[in-house]
Amino acid sequence: MTTPSRPALTEVQRERYARHLRLPEVGESGQRTLLASAVRVRGCGRAAETATVYLVAAGVGRVIIEPKLFLRLAPRLARLNDDSGVTTAGTFDLAIDPAPADRRAAGAMSALGAVFALTRGGDGAPVVLGAATNLPLMWREDPIEVTRWHE
Repeated sequence: MTTPSRPALTEVQRERYARHLRLPEVGESGQRTLLASAVRVRGCGRAAETATVYLVAAGVGRVIIEPKLFLRLAPRLARLNDDSGVTTAGTFDLAIDPAPADRRAAGAMSALGAVFALTRGGDGAPVVLGAATNLPLMWREDPIEVTRWHE
């Protein structure tokens, strides 16, 4: 059963996200959660740019970025995934801050951490993931640390 905020996937979406659907960590329920989620990316550097592109490609419903980054990426993102909206303001479920490292790898790992956190649910309160927390995510055995976002 689906809700209005998490409708069933269309055939086009099933094809687009076929790899995600095969992953037990994501599956159809997780992909629907991603499509209904909003993530705030802080910063304007390479890490923020990479995180934004990865989140849009993964099918996060709304990605909120800095205005300067929006101007630089808007044309590219519009062609990348029409399931994702990119904006410069709004409420969000999760925030990531890949800026301290400002490397593309930090942005990629931050986006992966966001997808990981979103598909595992939570209490609905906004959270922030820092680059230092996310970087070793693929190789960690202990749970990811999450701190509350205060804006």
